[in-house]
Amino acid sequence: MRYFSLLLWLFLFSVGSIQASPTSDVSSFRVPLNGGPHRITQGPRCSVSHNDNYGIQNREAIDFGVLNLEVVASEGGVADYIYDAPTTTNPLSGGNIVQILHDNGLKSVFAHLSTPSSRNGFPRRVEKGEVIAISGNSGNVASHLHFAVLSGSNDLRSLAGSPVAIWGITGITWPNYAGLPYPDSGSCDPSFSDQGTAQWPSPGEKRLELERFTLERTNPKSNEDLQFEAILKNTGEVQIWWKNIL
Repeated sequence: MRYFSLLLWLFLFSVGSIQASPTSDVSSFRVPLNGGPHRITQGPRCSVSHNDNYGIQNREAIDFGVLNLEVVASEGGVADYIYDAPTTTNPLSGGNIVQILHDNGLKSVFAHLSTPSSRNGFPRRVEKGEVIAISGNSGNVASHLHFAVLSGSNDLRSLAGSPVAIWGITGITWPNYAGLPYPDSGSCDPSFSDQGTAQWPSPGEKRLELERFTLERTNPKSNEDLQFEAILKNTGEVQIWWKNIL
């Protein structure tokens, strides 16, 4: 019995260790904006500010040239608000920031927001696609949404963490540099010209969303008949053929 208990303990410990290991998987993440296409003004590893000179957490970040648009959660998790103020040595800052600690341990950063501008209502649980903020220009910068994902830190009250590559998430389209899709080429156009676009739903996506569902009991006895109505909304960009089989 002791031998069996020891084996069971070792098994559970091993499983727990595997589950707790750090991840950089963003395959389930989405762009933090609806509609589009929205212009990307600075991509990852760009010399303007997405480099280690401006903080390692900025290295893989993406800037979207938007103002007063709804910002949505890239994936579900616990969200919190912080304010990153300009300093005399660095007049540029993140301003109003919302961070989300996701269920897989990664942390998303959304900076330069118009709202929220306080911690009222935070921290709280948010779901993927839920509106969490409005884009702006807080932090003494031009209007844009700064989006990054970090690993290795679950502290929602700081910007600590290691950069995670997000340029391949669904909904982003890049131009080519040196014959390769940016930023695979390792190059970047630092002139704030069109470096790519973001769109959601992503181009060519087939998608149905349930808008309303009602169920009616026509004869509340045994062997009763049930009638239901389901209204589906096509939120994708290509036609979906629907066949109803009962």
